[in-house]
Amino acid sequence: MGTTEILLRSRSHGLPTSPLLGQRLSGNGDLLAFAYNCDKDINSIGREQSSPSSKPCGPTISACLDLRMTDEAPNVRDGLLIQEGAVPEALSPLIQTLLETRTCFTWPFGNSNIVKGVARIKSWLFGPYCTSGSVRRTAVYLSMSHDENEGTLEMKNGSTILRWSGTGAEQRNCRIQKILASAAASIGGTLIDAPCMTVHPLGGACMSNDGTGSGGVINHMGQVYCGTGQEVHEGLLCMDASIIPTSLGKSYRIDACQVTDFFSRREPVCNDYSSCRTML
Repeated sequence: MGTTEILLRSRSHGLPTSPLLGQRLSGNGDLLAFAYNCDKDINSIGREQSSPSSKPCGPTISACLDLRMTDEAPNVRDGLLIQEGAVPEALSPLIQTLLETRTCFTWPFGNSNIVKGVARIKSWLFGPYCTSGSVRRTAVYLSMSHDENEGTLEMKNGSTILRWSGTGAEQRNCRIQKILASAAASIGGTLIDAPCMTVHPLGGACMSNDGTGSGGVINHMGQVYCGTGQEVHEGLLCMDASIIPTSLGKSYRIDACQVTDFFSRREPVCNDYSSCRTML
């Protein structure tokens, strides 16, 4: 997002760019959800100092459930990755508020759920780190899938405005929520969705698909186009995830590093897109 904003601000001060700058933003299909008040302590809330008698929160994202090219997702665009997460100490009050307010009108009735009711009261009274409390019994789900690249970023009165159409997102989210709800139920938890967010923004300064500024913001070497033609700004390159034109359905760290490594090792030997594509 930072790269796209810098280029947009530069364009507002006279830098000629492709008209596609700020378009085709993707959130990488990210969803954050919680399996609230499970059967056992999960200890997913981190803290700087743990008492000797309590087990510290372990590392985050140490496991992954890969649902790509499976019966649940035979199409590659329906693929889904689910990772376990942890909450940093600074966010623990916010997460506790989110969890408790989303369930404040739902009480675990029945003799079999007395333990869960007591767990909620413990968290209300003693905070998120209370042993056998509902927050301490909550698992964190981080999912990545594919979206429709429907986001745009634009400048207005000196401020950046992010717009998201949300086309197709409801159907995709319902399918993912069913899978996450099943996973939460398997450990005795209740699925709680977090507000829409992403930690893997993509696009905004996408690579051209036709070798001109009419098809993208940068060329195959990362150079920024001056307009709709093949002319580029010498010495101005984009080398991060803003150039990736679509969601990846996974963390893009390695992909962005590979593209950056490629750009740094190659010399822009020609402006003939067809011959360079053959060479690459």
